[in-house]
Amino acid sequence: MGPDECARWTQTYDDRGNVTETDYFGVRDQLILGPDGYAKIIAQWDPDNDEIAAQLYGVNGKPMIGPKGYASWTARYDARHNDLEWACFGLKGEPVVDKDGLARWTATYDDQGKALTVQKYNADGNQIQAY
Repeated sequence: MGPDECARWTQTYDDRGNVTETDYFGVRDQLILGPDGYAKIIAQWDPDNDEIAAQLYGVNGKPMIGPKGYASWTARYDARHNDLEWACFGLKGEPVVDKDGLARWTATYDDQGKALTVQKYNADGNQIQAY
C-alpha cells in the first residue's frame, strides 16, 4: 500500500482532459476505500470544463454516503467560472446535509467577479445563514 492508502488507482478522462472517474484498489486488485473515503467517484463536466456533478461509490460498486455525509453533489457556475450553487444529495437523490450542516448554498457576484452574497440552506430548503 502506498502513502495514499491504496495499492493502485486508475483514472478515466474525457476528450478535454477532465477526470471523469477515479477508482481505488487494494493489493488484491479489489475496490477499497481511498484517501477521501470512497472507492470510486464518477464526475460530470460542463462544456466550460467546470465540474458540475459527482457520485460516490463504495467497495461493492454501489452508491454510498461518503465521509462528508452525502452520496452525490451538483454545482452550477457562471460564465466566469464562479460557483453559483452547490447542493448535496443522499442515496435516493434527496437533499441531505453535509458534515457542516449544509444541504445547499448559493452565491452572487459583481461584474468583477467578487462575491456579493452567499446563502446557505438546510435539507428542508430553509435558509440558515446569509452574508
